[in-house]
Amino acid sequence: VARKAWDMEPSIRIKIKRANDPADAGKWFAVVRGVDFEIFLVEAAKKLGLSQALRATDSDGTEFDDTSTFREGDVVFITPKNTTESPKPAAKAPVEPPASPVPKKESDKSPSLSSAQKGSVATLGAASALLTAQRREAPGPAPRLIIGNLLDLLPSAVPACRRLYKQYGGIVKLHLFGKSVFVITEPDYLQPVLDLQNKRLPAQELAGNGLFLADGPTWKLARSTLSPYFTVKYINEFVPLFADRARHLIQEAEKLPATQPIDIMDAMTKLAFESICSAGFNYDVNMLDKGLLSDEEPPFISAFQYAFEKQKTRMFRLQFFNRFPTISNIKFWNSLERLNKSVDEIIDTHCPVTGVSGPNPHTKHKTPSDKKDLLSLMLDAQNPETGEKLSRENIREQCITLLVAGHKTTTLLSGWFVYCLSQHPEVEQKLVEELFSIFGNDATRPPTVEELKQMHYLDQCLRETLRLYPPAQSNLRGCDKEMLIDGYHIPANSNFMVNVWDVHRHPKYWTNPDDFDPERFTPENMEKMHPYQWIPFGGGPRTCIGMPFALTETKVALSMMLRKFSFQMAPGEKVVVGPNPLKPLTGVKMVWNRRNWAEISLKLGGKSSSSSSPAPNKAEKSQDRKGKKPIVEDIPEDQWAALFKGKPVPVTILYGSNQGASKTYAQTLASELEMNNFLPEVSTCDEFDFSSASKLPVLVVVSSTYNGLPPENAEKFCDWLSKRDLANQLLESTRFAVFGCGNKQWHTTFQRVPRMMQKRLAELGGEALLDLVEGDESGDMETQFLAWKTELITVLCDEFQRVPATLPSATKPSQIPAFKPHYVVKFVNPESNADTKAHGPVFHEKQYKKFKVSVNRELQSPESDRSTRHIELKIPHYKPESAHYVAGDHFAIYPEQPDVLVEAFAKRIKVDLDAHFVVQTASLKSSIRPPSWSRKPVSVRQYLSQVCDLSAAPTRKQLETFASLAKDPSEAERLRDLSSTFEESVKRYDEIVIKPALTIVDALNTIAKTVELSFAAAIEILNPTKPRFYSISSSPAVHPDRVHITVGVKEWEAVGKSRQGLCSAFLASLKPGDRVYASIKSCPSFRLPKQISTPVICIGAGTGVAPFRGFLQERAHTHESGSLNLLIFGCRNDQDYIYKEEWQALQDAGKARIETAFSRPDAKTSTAVKEYVQDRLKRIGAEIFELLDSQNASVFVCG
Repeated sequence: VARKAWDMEPSIRIKIKRANDPADAGKWFAVVRGVDFEIFLVEAAKKLGLSQALRATDSDGTEFDDTSTFREGDVVFITPKNTTESPKPAAKAPVEPPASPVPKKESDKSPSLSSAQKGSVATLGAASALLTAQRREAPGPAPRLIIGNLLDLLPSAVPACRRLYKQYGGIVKLHLFGKSVFVITEPDYLQPVLDLQNKRLPAQELAGNGLFLADGPTWKLARSTLSPYFTVKYINEFVPLFADRARHLIQEAEKLPATQPIDIMDAMTKLAFESICSAGFNYDVNMLDKGLLSDEEPPFISAFQYAFEKQKTRMFRLQFFNRFPTISNIKFWNSLERLNKSVDEIIDTHCPVTGVSGPNPHTKHKTPSDKKDLLSLMLDAQNPETGEKLSRENIREQCITLLVAGHKTTTLLSGWFVYCLSQHPEVEQKLVEELFSIFGNDATRPPTVEELKQMHYLDQCLRETLRLYPPAQSNLRGCDKEMLIDGYHIPANSNFMVNVWDVHRHPKYWTNPDDFDPERFTPENMEKMHPYQWIPFGGGPRTCIGMPFALTETKVALSMMLRKFSFQMAPGEKVVVGPNPLKPLTGVKMVWNRRNWAEISLKLGGKSSSSSSPAPNKAEKSQDRKGKKPIVEDIPEDQWAALFKGKPVPVTILYGSNQGASKTYAQTLASELEMNNFLPEVSTCDEFDFSSASKLPVLVVVSSTYNGLPPENAEKFCDWLSKRDLANQLLESTRFAVFGCGNKQWHTTFQRVPRMMQKRLAELGGEALLDLVEGDESGDMETQFLAWKTELITVLCDEFQRVPATLPSATKPSQIPAFKPHYVVKFVNPESNADTKAHGPVFHEKQYKKFKVSVNRELQSPESDRSTRHIELKIPHYKPESAHYVAGDHFAIYPEQPDVLVEAFAKRIKVDLDAHFVVQTASLKSSIRPPSWSRKPVSVRQYLSQVCDLSAAPTRKQLETFASLAKDPSEAERLRDLSSTFEESVKRYDEIVIKPALTIVDALNTIAKTVELSFAAAIEILNPTKPRFYSISSSPAVHPDRVHITVGVKEWEAVGKSRQGLCSAFLASLKPGDRVYASIKSCPSFRLPKQISTPVICIGAGTGVAPFRGFLQERAHTHESGSLNLLIFGCRNDQDYIYKEEWQALQDAGKARIETAFSRPDAKTSTAVKEYVQDRLKRIGAEIFELLDSQNASVFVCG
């Protein structure tokens, strides 16, 4: 059996592949570089596991002799010498050095490429010598003189593509007007096609520079400028508008007799045009006002409809015919003129012109500032990289593109969805049940954004509709360079048509492909799908950005319509499909039967509660907990206290935290559990008494992950938990819950430790109260925690028969407990020899020591508007014989709060900064222990400066506390609203607190003016300052007694106020001799290779270069002449080219190679080329490949 020899000794460079053609059985292809014949035969035999001699021939069958030396890229055929078969000739072609390595799969049993590999290899083009050896021409009909295969695409391109697919297969080659056009239907071939950025179409007359049709810089500018406004976040703002238009449609339908047939396609077209014109341009076309049976439409809509349909046929005609003044062409030109004029008038209502091209920047929009339509956003939008705005002409093109995409997708999706539903009553029944579970007996209320997210089965049905009736039946692309797709030769300047209709019906990927079956799109089934078997919105960089708009609009409309109507085909009506399968020749006329939602509600409501069943066992109860809500009875007030008289239930709460978030969450949970008659005990994971594990009634763990490893105070706990000799039923009497803190931007290690904890606690017999909740700091982790905390308390109260005190009945708002501090502050006289800093690190962990600053200098040039500091700090208790750090390690620093904040906060809560205090518990029964730093007298100034975080935005929990302390009822109500996790409250929290970057002090002086906050309450609710982590930018080989860090000083504007990053501003203010509390943190996953001969490729921009300065220092120090040390560094220009002199010195000494990419080059910059790091990587791609492929280089990336 041939062995797949992708990995060879660097000096030999042989790649061997078994021949695929059955006629070549027993032969192999090899691609070689500069190897003589004898060495080649020996290595080839060894790699193939063959003992007999081999014969090697070229593609023409000529045998090589023992004097041969192969040239770069030679293709060699190999057979055992005792065979008489001659190799099959293969076309010769020049082979370029690979731009990136061919995917390697050592586990493959057969050397033949998998379907996934074929798509990947295709992107290598002619660089893949293996595929060059198998190069072939795609099948297709013979072209005719001059017109090529034009007749093969008539009368309509889409059905023609389907016909060609059935006749020739997954790739078909056509010739049109001197160009090659490939029709692609095989999903395995789609990745390299859809990854192309350009369409390379002839000049288009309708919206040719719009987002859908444009290419090159025009497309890139529009895409990068408009993409931020087509995110789910922005589209969700239009949900009320979509609901208003859907309500209008329903009202018009209800005016008609119940038996009146209505064309669903026509009705949805009216709705879609109303929605896109309102959301897109704040322009009311009033199509629904004229009724669902009216054919009347605004002139610009009819002009648009005619021009849009005509352009699809004009694309495939010789341009001569399009320029000839026929009646059809004249009508097309008039329609274009009328359409352009109408769109210009719409633009003028937003931004009048002043006689020049482009929007008038001095004129305010006429649309209300709080109601931004997409046109208003386009007029304001700037390219995030260049600041460039769209021209007026380009905005007109984008508006027309919006009309095309905004009405067509929604019309076809919703129309065909309703038709499919009418043919499948079982699907309709499931949908009705889902809507009832969300809306209850309310038949008219529009959905909220959160409710749209709950419509999972509706999502499945819409996806299946998009599969059967994709609005874009083809995707167009064009290539600039020669390509190979599974060995098929694609000439440069070719075009592609992706046959989406048949991709969605490919029998290899879809069983019974013509059937409507929403179960195909369950989460489990979608995980198994080929990434390119479902592409209704395209793929690659040109994936349709309007997808959220179309899906959101459709879901809003259908969720309202289906509660009012059930649909069935009108008697005697049929759907007759013409050349365009999406556009029925006769329409889709349906009867809109009135639905009795009250009757359905009664039926479904009774169905869920009428049957009786025995009490669930423990396992069933555990599975049923998720999503369970407490039923709080209306109990007389004098009986409430009796519910809390039982013995408090112990709850062990463990936290694993490096930066304090998990600790804060654990303490917050403990505080609320105590209010509900539980007895929480909070400690770090490593303080847990492992011997008591089998006796725990409830265990709660809140933990993070650090570089894929446990936090420092959870290492022992994780080691214990991972032991395989623990009894399987050790925790059989324990109920547990885990909340994970993480950040999805570190996707490879996201939630690794919390997931392990959840899994092992269950394996040891524990009963999960809730599923693991994976908090994401890059999103809104606080909201996730508050929701988890509420559900956990609900479940615990239900489990132990408690009425949740913190979740009272809606009829008893006054019973929400007022905030009562668990601490008492006692002011004392300080010791005679004590000062404000006598106690050292008042709360930092033991490993944090005082590091003394020796150097703090600016790295940016005086002309720069930024600041980057180079800071050197002496290692305390330095011992020359000890290794204190390794290049690549992290440096954790606790910053101090700015004096201005400290003084403002002390003034606001009326406390003396020079006073000293200790903290005690308010009650001996309280399980909330005072912080360890408060056992000795501490000054108020020291506490506010070093312990608590005054710079952070107030959390919802803090705002909830403020609400309970506010004297003004209206202010208290506003604060309660901001602290809520309801959707609209979250939006207001973002607008009022997050975007203006409010601090605790700001909040107390603006939105919480009547709050009287005691110092004891402040100590309890203020979160501790978190350490900030920096990559060490030095090597211990060069600087053994100190660490260097590189700090970008963060400054920004928020609502007219200047803001600074807490730690970067603190570090920038330090002077030589100042001390900071810091700790060196090992980072074993970021280390130089052990072999100093291994090349390293370091990639970073800005301060991301920090660890690589340490790497290059170490490499330069440890060996004089080694392999290449390559740094690819990105910055704006010479003004922020940090460490420039050091890099130049290393390069001049031959110790490193520095490649610099300037994204904003100026006159002083050594190069005028604007590029980013990835551009420079591409420019030297062949060299990078050689380092990876031949020398096994290590690559490091730091942001």
